[in-house]
Amino acid sequence: MSKLLVVFGATGQQGGSIVENVLADAQLSKEYSIRGTTRDPSKAKAQELAKKGVEVVKADVDDPGSLRKAFEGAHIVFANTVTVYDGHAYEHEVKEGRALADAAVAVSVPFYIYSTLPNAGKISGGKFKNMGHFDGKEEVEQYIRTLPIRSAFIAPGSFMSNFHASMAPHPAGDGTYAFATLVKADAQMPLISTAGDTGKWVASILADFAQYEGKVLCCSTAVYTFQQMADAMSKASGKTVIYRQLPEEVFRGFLPPLMRDHIAEMLLYFQEYGYYGEHTEEKVKWSADQARGKLTTLDDFVSKFITLPETAPSNAMGSIHLPEWEIEYMGIGQLAADILRQCSLIEKECQATRTAPPTLEAGTSTAFWSETSTELTAARTKALGLMDKLFALLQGPHDFLHEFVAPNWDHGALYAVLRSQILQHLRASGGRASLSTLSEQSGIPEDKLVRILALLRCKHIVQEPEDGIFTQTAVSEELVNDEDFRAWVEFQLFETRIASVHLGDALNNQPNDYANGTSGFKQGFGVEMYDWHASHPNKGDRFARAMRGVSKCKFPVAVRKAREIHAYTLTTVALDPADSLIRAWFRRNPPTIRTKVVELGGRYGFASVSLAGEKAELSFEVRCDSQEFLRRGEALIGPECKARIAFTYVPSLFDPVLSDDSNTVSVYMIRNLFWNWADDDAVKLLQVLLPTLRTTPSTCILVTDGVSPSPKEFPPHVEIAYRRRDITTMTMHNVKQRTQAEWLTMFARVDPTLKVSITLTLTADTADAWTGENEF
Repeated sequence: MSKLLVVFGATGQQGGSIVENVLADAQLSKEYSIRGTTRDPSKAKAQELAKKGVEVVKADVDDPGSLRKAFEGAHIVFANTVTVYDGHAYEHEVKEGRALADAAVAVSVPFYIYSTLPNAGKISGGKFKNMGHFDGKEEVEQYIRTLPIRSAFIAPGSFMSNFHASMAPHPAGDGTYAFATLVKADAQMPLISTAGDTGKWVASILADFAQYEGKVLCCSTAVYTFQQMADAMSKASGKTVIYRQLPEEVFRGFLPPLMRDHIAEMLLYFQEYGYYGEHTEEKVKWSADQARGKLTTLDDFVSKFITLPETAPSNAMGSIHLPEWEIEYMGIGQLAADILRQCSLIEKECQATRTAPPTLEAGTSTAFWSETSTELTAARTKALGLMDKLFALLQGPHDFLHEFVAPNWDHGALYAVLRSQILQHLRASGGRASLSTLSEQSGIPEDKLVRILALLRCKHIVQEPEDGIFTQTAVSEELVNDEDFRAWVEFQLFETRIASVHLGDALNNQPNDYANGTSGFKQGFGVEMYDWHASHPNKGDRFARAMRGVSKCKFPVAVRKAREIHAYTLTTVALDPADSLIRAWFRRNPPTIRTKVVELGGRYGFASVSLAGEKAELSFEVRCDSQEFLRRGEALIGPECKARIAFTYVPSLFDPVLSDDSNTVSVYMIRNLFWNWADDDAVKLLQVLLPTLRTTPSTCILVTDGVSPSPKEFPPHVEIAYRRRDITTMTMHNVKQRTQAEWLTMFARVDPTLKVSITLTLTADTADAWTGENEF
């Protein structure tokens, strides 16, 4: 009877290689039957394995029961964990690696093979602290060695498949190709054809476990310098591929924030200590001799799999691709080629997802702009950034500055049309009306209106299919159909424009700092914004609708569930204070023990109002020191939710919380409150909540607010959204968006035992979000 080999992650590169090699091995295919695990057995790769005789079962590393069931009856298990670049790679590796090993021990599996890596922190004497992917796997290896299970280990080198992605060469613009990192050309890195060769080392272990028990096979064909990699690609392609060493600060600036420290330190570690530490070359050579079958050399791999295109390589969208972060260094030809590449990717993704291509024709209906596909969003955002730089180069300094300020007239024309309700008149006429009709309905003389509409026609807001006949576009329909969003546009065109004009004068005043200076709004209107809105109710109502409009905008964010390590947690979701961020947090952190949510504040709207209609399992209480704000919020509650949400007036938010909170409250929610508060006041409010958190460890504080990122943390076309927000808060309120460091400093004042960790979660939208997890 054959012995059962369980391959965890059988559809991945490592697991798939093991399955293929065992099935192709005359001896091992008779000795072992294979059970492969996957999170989704219905996927095509899983079905292909099933056709080859593999027993395919569902298993998830986050579901211990599914692991035990998958490992039941196994003679030997191969396990590997997938790296997650979210700032907590070490924690993921340790948690998941231990869970896999524990499941194997729980069902008495006798033999275990684990895919590990060297501990860079230990090897470097603590110099490199951000290689959690490596260090976590090695810690799991040491843990496995303490368990009552016989074990052996493989440690794969760097994947040759990276030449399709992060190390893919790109056209240098002069007929040559280049790939770049921050290390010297003679720095070395061991390489493995993961999908082809991983199984050849595991096959050796399967054939003679006793020989390799307790040992680590350093699975790489050989050690190569970066210059040798470039030479191999040149030889295979017949084109010139150049390796470029970039200054460390430049290379770091090109990397996505979540991977920046990890990738940079990893390369520096390879250069200084060797991938496997001391005697890396010797370890690789000995391990290569142990493989069961011929290994794939670098020359073999690049000649078979690497093709250099005439334009920048398409690579997997979302991976590190140097040109994406090198826009500032690209010329006209490179920019144009990459724009074409992104548009081709967009077209292919639209076809693959059956997404209707974009059009500005009235009545258009497409998911193109709704960000349903991360690949589509990534390519669209990249193309917009490339076009922005290309336009600047084509215009030159003088024309660029002219076009930079000229939209003032576009804005004035649009505001005139919105205030005179011309777009509503156009819709009421069936989306098509004559100039004379619109002039009569709006009261604007024809000879003025025709000029206003001509400018807006150039900006795609209306169309003029015939002389003097105007029709709607998708843009004007958006303004007419969404009254709240139209209110936000009008607020931007009026209050914000006037305030921004006066920012310069406000900064010329003394004092002009954040503590004592004057806002641009007050400089222009004579009073602060909220006071002005209070004295101009029609504009105040419009502002309230504007805030509803912008809060409905989609700012997607993936929020990882906080780990319950310390006594209590405080979580910060950042950049946009929209309710969508709060919804995302509750989806990933549903309260279980206590189900009451208490929201504090409310000047800018209550998240509880929308949540109450969506979270029937929760009850809500809004506590606010303004009867007027409570009245507005209560008026928005439908009859079906009134029993689950209470509106409570408190004389001061700094008053001690109710003693019953420790028995009932799961989450304290502070929505968009601290951004214009002094640190002292924010600290004071948080400290008011501490007694409940100390009494009830499961209770947390959820804060939504803004974070100003570090310079060049994102490419310019993404960073600009954050910088505009910085100027917005300065202009409208003379307050600053706190940086991450300033937030952490403030939180540290709340309690001396406060430990803070930050998870940065990127999305493809320019309004990306940060998630901060701050744990006591």
